Amino acid sequence: MIPEIIKQLEISSNEEEGSEELLDWVREGAAPKAGNYRNFLIAKDGLVIVFDPYQVAPGVMGIISVAVPYALLDRLMAPTSLLGLRGNL
Repeated sequence: MIPEIIKQLEISSNEEEGSEELLDWVREGAAPKAGNYRNFLIAKDGLVIVFDPYQVAPGVMGIISVAVPYALLDRLMAPTSLLGLRGNL
């Protein structure tokens, strides 16, 4: 999803000055740091990551959230974790 956000920003800022700074903004806000992923929801079909305003996009884009299906997370979860046990709860 982050590459999708970057692509959208590239399209919308293609002729704007500072477009490279916008892309750096997204890359920094979505970098693999624990603080960038502290807001999340456990949904029926996957984990929903919610980014703080201005974290990965200009405010005019609204609140950015990314749904990650459990199928992509299964190999990363311990079978005894809460998410690993979700089918047995």
